[in-house]
Amino acid sequence: MKPLWKGFLFVTLALLASFLIWGGALYSIGYFDAESEEYVRTVEVGSAKELTVDNDFGFATVRAEDRSDIQIEVYKWTLFGREELDKADIDITTGTVIRVAVDSEDGASLVIIDLTIEVPMTLNVTEVRTEAGRAEVVGTAGKLSISCSAGNVKVIDVGRVEYAKSTTGWVYMRSCGDITRVQTGTGAIDVLDGGTLVEASTDTGSVVVHVKDIPPDGTRIATETAPVVLYVDRNVTADFNMRTDTGRIEITGMEHVFTNSEETHKAGRINGGGPLIELTTVTGDIALRGE
Repeated sequence: MKPLWKGFLFVTLALLASFLIWGGALYSIGYFDAESEEYVRTVEVGSAKELTVDNDFGFATVRAEDRSDIQIEVYKWTLFGREELDKADIDITTGTVIRVAVDSEDGASLVIIDLTIEVPMTLNVTEVRTEAGRAEVVGTAGKLSISCSAGNVKVIDVGRVEYAKSTTGWVYMRSCGDITRVQTGTGAIDVLDGGTLVEASTDTGSVVVHVKDIPPDGTRIATETAPVVLYVDRNVTADFNMRTDTGRIEITGMEHVFTNSEETHKAGRINGGGPLIELTTVTGDIALRGE
């Protein structure tokens, strides 16, 4: 009997070859009718205090720049002709909150719309949401909530993050300040050079977090089938509680005492104790490291 993985590989390659052959044939006879459009819109900030972005049809990137207005670069494309392309476009509403969203007719799911937005450094970006593409925010002001259903999430140099979530991708954060919650379904979580983190959770991805301090509400990190690693300033004062079913647990680089030191459950205090660090996984290792 052939190994299962060989059979799976054969079926996958066969399906890929079939797709390429039939896709090329359909394109050659004109079944596909590729159309695209690219344009830039500029929006005055006026009295607005914040910006939100909602895109069900592609990716969204928002960056803070040295400018006084908002620039929105839009790239639209489809394989099904001009009529299909015209079914979806962006909609901008202004006021105290500027909202950038994709407005579409029914059946416009065959259009991709990618947004690249530059905003003033003082404008609060409070929400960025995508459905079918990555979501990325760099250097913006305000308390951010960012989510993506079918793609990755990246947040860089944002002072406050209320929520960062990806359902099927990973979440990457760097040089962010106070982070309340990070969540993925199947992807990894990486937080580098963070200020504080309250909660991070994933079903099947690994979690690696570097933060300077533990907030008063403590830090909770959980995953099911992967390792958890938390790096924190070696001088932090905190309690800790770490559990795993089948992995190893270690704590290094900090003064600590154990109140429980079982192989799969370790608890105690760091530098006299303080807010609780709680790290849990089912089948992975756990490491708590001072730096």
